Amino acid sequence: MTLGQFFQLLSLVMLVVILGLGNQMVTCIALHIILIVFLYGFGVLLDRMKQILDLLKQQQTSNGQ
Repeated sequence: MTLGQFFQLLSLVMLVVILGLGNQMVTCIALHIILIVFLYGFGVLLDRMKQILDLLKQQQTSNGQ
């Protein structure tokens, strides 16, 4: 499990928790949703960065040979 997948999973867990709370925290839900989107986006971004770094490493090794 990569760090990016961890953040994506964390955002899903938070979403389930908020939906479980229901109407108790209506005012906070908007803030939580923004946080969830941010965490999920951060996770996706980390995965993309890792893929790009892996590609760069592959190019360097192929250029070196």
